[in-house]
Amino acid sequence: MYALNPDNLAQTLFIGENLQSLTGYTPEEVHNHYQWLSACVHPDDFSHVAQKVRQWVKSGARGSFNHQYRFRRADGTWIWVDDHLTAVRDPSGAMTELVGAFTNVTSQVESDRRLEQISRNVPGVIYQYRLRPDGSSHFPYASNGMREIYGVSPEEVRENASAVFDRLHPDDLEQVRQSILESAEHLTIWQCEYRVRFADGHTLWVEGHATPQKESDGSILWHGYIGNITPRKSAEAALIQQSEREHLISEITYRMRQSLDLKVILNTTVIEVQRALQIDRLLVYRIWPDGTGNAIAEAVTPNLAKILDCIFPPEVFPADCYQAYIEGRIYQLEDATIGNIPECLTEFLQGLGVQAKLVLPIVQDKTLWGLLIAHHQTPRHWPTWEVDLLKQISSQMAIAIQQSELYQQVQHLNANLEAQVQERTAQLQQSLEFEALLKRITDKVRDSLDEAQILQTAVQELARGLAVECCDTGIYNADQTTSTIAYEFTQTLAPIQGQTLILAESIHSEVYQHLFRGEFCQFCDVGLNLLRQDKLLLTVLACPIIDDQGVLGDLWLFKRQEDVFNDQEVRLVQQVANQCAIALRQSRLYQASQSQVQELERLHHLKDDFLSTVSHELRSPMSNIKMALQMLEVLLGVIDTQKRVPPQGEAIFRQANFAKAVQYFQILDKECQREISLINDLLDLARLDAGTTNLFLTEVTLQSWIPQIASGFMERTRQQQQQLILQVPKHLPRLTTDLSSLERILVELLHNACKYTPAGETIQITARVVSESGISGTPPSPLSSPSTYFQLTVSNSGVEIPDQERDRIFDKFYRIPHKDPWKHGGTGLGLALVKKLVERLQGKIEVHSQTGQTHFMVLLPPTLTQ
Repeated sequence: MYALNPDNLAQTLFIGENLQSLTGYTPEEVHNHYQWLSACVHPDDFSHVAQKVRQWVKSGARGSFNHQYRFRRADGTWIWVDDHLTAVRDPSGAMTELVGAFTNVTSQVESDRRLEQISRNVPGVIYQYRLRPDGSSHFPYASNGMREIYGVSPEEVRENASAVFDRLHPDDLEQVRQSILESAEHLTIWQCEYRVRFADGHTLWVEGHATPQKESDGSILWHGYIGNITPRKSAEAALIQQSEREHLISEITYRMRQSLDLKVILNTTVIEVQRALQIDRLLVYRIWPDGTGNAIAEAVTPNLAKILDCIFPPEVFPADCYQAYIEGRIYQLEDATIGNIPECLTEFLQGLGVQAKLVLPIVQDKTLWGLLIAHHQTPRHWPTWEVDLLKQISSQMAIAIQQSELYQQVQHLNANLEAQVQERTAQLQQSLEFEALLKRITDKVRDSLDEAQILQTAVQELARGLAVECCDTGIYNADQTTSTIAYEFTQTLAPIQGQTLILAESIHSEVYQHLFRGEFCQFCDVGLNLLRQDKLLLTVLACPIIDDQGVLGDLWLFKRQEDVFNDQEVRLVQQVANQCAIALRQSRLYQASQSQVQELERLHHLKDDFLSTVSHELRSPMSNIKMALQMLEVLLGVIDTQKRVPPQGEAIFRQANFAKAVQYFQILDKECQREISLINDLLDLARLDAGTTNLFLTEVTLQSWIPQIASGFMERTRQQQQQLILQVPKHLPRLTTDLSSLERILVELLHNACKYTPAGETIQITARVVSESGISGTPPSPLSSPSTYFQLTVSNSGVEIPDQERDRIFDKFYRIPHKDPWKHGGTGLGLALVKKLVERLQGKIEVHSQTGQTHFMVLLPPTLTQ
């Protein structure tokens, strides 16, 4: 024990009696030597120890001060002493002296040195830790591993251990303190794991083991070892993470397999993974076969907007990167604000409020099915274990998706099979019903030769059997330009039976092209049917009534727009249409045979009329010729009418009888001409029917030619008090035709007009050029199709031809009864001859008669083709 003056550390105020046993010096030697302490402390230690003591005193000498240094004994040997100073104060708190005690610790220091040598080859830190009774602590000894474990030198903690406690992780500090106190209280081995946090932010896990012993002053001294267990902790964390990952994957896989509903699988997966990894958003982005895509499943934190069903711009996932994803590419973006990424992707992520992104492919059968995408609002490092976890999740999703799709395919196949069974059953039932319906229709139509009855039966039975809104049948005219609704059966639509439709003007004109080719047509109206007043859009089935000779008509069936005709219904309608075609053809053959019988009867009557007419027409001129010859015989005295002997020859030259002779010769000439005309007409008709006459083409100027022909009728019309008018433009183009045939046509028409026009009425000849569009009805059909035609019209007033007679006036030997005001008679061959001649000139003749006017119009092409 010793005491020093705090104001003069070189002055010793007291020295203990045991000094000599420790150092070899007597107390008197110390008192007589003013700087004894400084002379005995090793020069390498004195300045350091003195500085430390002065600093302690200057700072108020709070607590105690411990230091070790080398001391020279009286025999000249050196020992290590541990010096412990404490300040003594008066009642006012002022320091009066410094009381110290030093102990020989040479053996301990040497032991520490040996420990230091050992510690150089041992990781971690070997130490002594003392907890004083006042609660302060220090490390009397610590190996250089202190720097590695705590980042402080052994010297820094030799007097005060606070630097070590300052580096403990805040979350572990209390745990370490409590474990030290428990070990001190019970003198049990201290063992603890905790974290040390360095100034640069990195953390170490350490584990300490120490054995306590209680010292005489009440302090507890631990001898122990602290080692770095960070690798072990990392491995344990990795194992835990791996276990958690495996558990998570197992749990997610289990939940995936709990359902085969793809939507449930995807939603369950993204929710579980997003919650487990604390990701702001996790979504499944489906890439469709056409290259487009959209988000189909999403789990998102409340502070981010949902993007479910959102379609990403093509530049975000360009198609040229698909192959890289198929090959296993994983795209990681930790911070969108740094790094070289496309501007479009930066803008897209900013719009979503995202800075970090992780994209993994979902590949199925070497095809990119979709992407598993993780979004985070703030920059985020994607650890390898997270990437591996999500990679395994994407693989499991691919398996689950395949299983779901297979299940859906099985379900679809089962549903299809069930539907096919039901459909097939319904089809078989419908087939039986349709077979019975077809047999019923076939029996009815084949039992009838009445065309109207055939069509009525087919339409009614089809409409009722197929429960349609309406069914009708149209019959085409001979040239297939019009269709007349012959019969219909309707439940809701307005009736149109009897109406005639011009096919070229119909809104369904394209449909008729299919029907003409023998093809059925099913369609939905896109426009209202102008023929029907119902403002409805319907589903329509049109089927031709056709046989090997052509299309006779059609069957039309109407359903509501949302309904369709199935294959069996179409087939039934086609079969009914075929039966109708057979029945109609039989009916028409029957009607044709009946018509032929009637025609034969008519021809028989016509033959009788012809023989009667020809006999009369031939007998009448011969009777007149015979009578004129007899009168000439009498007049000339050639034969005595009583004695039948020649008279005197001078009678021939009597002037008085000359005028009568001329009259009789005129009668002879007229009747001979009449006989010759009749014979010529018959011969011309025969040649025209046989087609043995030749055409002699001539260019005709109608404005000069027509007046020449008309001049021969001027005297006749004047005698019959009729007026003949010509209306021929001066600038008509030339007409190339057979002039003799054209002359015969105009002469016959004028002769006919003069014959039937009453006195005081007008006969008019008109010539003009008309365009094809200006022709009423169907234009002629020459070998070439000109755009213009010549129209010659012979009109007469005061007479009309009854409607029932117009179709017969061109028949041979037909004469309208009681319509000959001048009683000229005739054979009825004139108009028949005119029609044949017009057709020979590739023209057309029409007759119009109404309001006291009759017009015969002849249309001729401007140039006749041989």
